[in-house]
Amino acid sequence: NRVYNLKFTDLNYEKPIDSLNVSFSYKLNSKFSVGLGSGVNFVFEERPDIRNEYHNKILIPFFTRLRYQTDLNTKFVFISDLNAGYQYVNFKHGNTQNGYLFQESGGLLLNVDLGLGLKMTKFTPILKVGYELNQFNNKNSLGWISEYNYEDIIDYKTYYHLLKISLSLRI
Repeated sequence: NRVYNLKFTDLNYEKPIDSLNVSFSYKLNSKFSVGLGSGVNFVFEERPDIRNEYHNKILIPFFTRLRYQTDLNTKFVFISDLNAGYQYVNFKHGNTQNGYLFQESGGLLLNVDLGLGLKMTKFTPILKVGYELNQFNNKNSLGWISEYNYEDIIDYKTYYHLLKISLSLRI
């Protein structure tokens, strides 16, 4: 068995990611709060082993949140979120007697958002823009290449850099 390790591979999602995340926060003072959150993200992307063939993937984030918020005036609030956690995924493709041809598992999740909210009577809708970094761990069999065996595996990490636009609701 040969195992190859690669350090970094940068990829970007070309298709939008549909997601629904929920977080619960504890207010430390009038400006800061901390919380926990989770959700589900749906991704439609190209398969790693076959060109021009696509698949659906489900991601489940688990994160902690540090939030800063301040009132700009009586109608608007500014919010900044810093999230850190783990993005769970367990994608496997191409089952053989010797294991899968491709495996992807979860990894690091980092996110920062800036938002502007409009205060209403019972809730505050918040429009946010942000950046998110997702890191995934991958194993790929080299058995489909004639001079390698299926037990020859390459381990590598993929990093997804996302620009986010989201609508939140503070209740």
